[in-house]
Amino acid sequence: MYFDKSLGKAIWVKVTNGAATTGNITITVNGAAINIGVNASATPAPVGDTIRSRASVFNGGTLGGTDATVTFTKVIGGVASSPVFVDTGSTGAAGSFAITTAGANPVWADATGATV
Repeated sequence: MYFDKSLGKAIWVKVTNGAATTGNITITVNGAAINIGVNASATPAPVGDTIRSRASVFNGGTLGGTDATVTFTKVIGGVASSPVFVDTGSTGAAGSFAITTAGANPVWADATGATV
């Protein structure tokens, strides 16, 4: 099991396409999938605003950024899985994630959680 004990590690999603139709997108951060409704004709910046408006449902991190760029900053140590952006409602919205600061404090743990 791999853990990154570092905190304050930012990842960001850049919304590259707005929504052509009303529906849902799904953002998955640290294994938690969050469905977010977007409106038809929303350009990338309002889609970013909509993601940030759901900040209270993203556990283990804080959301920031402006316009079409949304940042997720890790505030709880532990397992960190790859983030995912999916257009689950066929809205036409698209985005991609990038890790801006790789973890600097890796440690291996066994099944009991003891570091090895």
